[in-house]
Amino acid sequence: MKTFVSIMKKSPKTIITDQDLWMTQSIAIEMPTTKHSFCIWHITSKFNCWFTALLRNDYKNWCANFYHLYKMSVPEEFEQN
Repeated sequence: MKTFVSIMKKSPKTIITDQDLWMTQSIAIEMPTTKHSFCIWHITSKFNCWFTALLRNDYKNWCANFYHLYKMSVPEEFEQN
């Protein structure tokens, strides 16, 4: 992170990464003003191993509901659902 900031001459406003713990900690320390978000692809790719056992037969329905909410484009649409 130090090298990145040194080369770029400033921290980015936002950075999107996978859920790597070391990357998360490094960004918090080296770029405290940068908004750090996790990549939705990395999150959703782990749904199966995270939720299948927990939700069992409801897993597919839960995924459908999640993607329905995820694809909403405005807060009002989310609030109505």
